[in-house]
Amino acid sequence: MLVVNPKVTPVKTLKELTDLAKAKPGELTFASPGVGSANQIAGVMFMNAAKISMTHVPYRGSGPAITAQLNETLNEVLRKPELNERLLALGVTGKAMTPEQVTAMLRTDIGKYAAVIKQNHIRMD
Repeated sequence: MLVVNPKVTPVKTLKELTDLAKAKPGELTFASPGVGSANQIAGVMFMNAAKISMTHVPYRGSGPAITAQLNETLNEVLRKPELNERLLALGVTGKAMTPEQVTAMLRTDIGKYAAVIKQNHIRMD
């Protein structure tokens, strides 16, 4: 599977991607779940077949790579005024955050809920 972020690399076809990579050797990047992963090997095989050079960006597993892409896409969508107006009409508010900010918020929330659970002796049945 090949996914291209149109905001970063404005191509629509594999030929356009290959032509761009040939024009900018080593400047385009591709992500994988990690060094030595099947995704990295597939990326290298693609580069060899197309006679191009791109920079590998390894993540620590597929989760962080997917999270980074989803975060970027979601934040982009949340910045659209028409969506914000529609969500506000439904009583929904939100804030664009990085994955690190979400993690910090969740840790704070977990602490709050844990205190309530402990103080009130709430147990799962």
